[in-house]
Amino acid sequence: SLSNLIMALSSILISVAFPFLLTGFGSKPHGWTYIALILGVPSIILSIIRFLTVRERTDIGAAKEEDSQRFGFKDAWRVLMANKHVFVLMLILIVTNLANVGATYTYYFQYIIGDINKQAIVTLMIALGMVPLAFAKQALNRFSVKQILVFAAVMGVIGSALRSIPNVGVWCFASALAGFAVVPAGVLIPA
Repeated sequence: SLSNLIMALSSILISVAFPFLLTGFGSKPHGWTYIALILGVPSIILSIIRFLTVRERTDIGAAKEEDSQRFGFKDAWRVLMANKHVFVLMLILIVTNLANVGATYTYYFQYIIGDINKQAIVTLMIALGMVPLAFAKQALNRFSVKQILVFAAVMGVIGSALRSIPNVGVWCFASALAGFAVVPAGVLIPA
């Protein structure tokens, strides 16, 4: 849960920084190389640190004969299909990400809105979707995980639909709804 929160905040930080990097380096020779280095090198360093510091658990109690069996694609598919939350998660992620593609945002703000720096403001609104996490305990006492996920998915659909209106204010609100749709899925669905 903490790693999901860190991942979400990192993603928002990168998404907010990207328009400014694009404005600063995008039109210069080798500009995209600089952008890739600025975003990629810290990500690689953090990934290496996590790889070196997080140890694999070997004490999960699997029997020796289970260890010797192979776990192939068919087994993974069977386990995936047995998880009742997978389809809700897929729906949430597909619908909320349809209008949240980085290239779409960049094009939209560059050529339709006329100011790519406004993309950072809209992207930052996704963080507002994390505010309901403060009320997660109360919500879980009143509603089931499935009800919360379905409500979040509906908010994501509404947010994605609102993105068809070419207005920065509406896009800010739509981004907050989209952020609300994704956060419960990352926090509530068991691993």
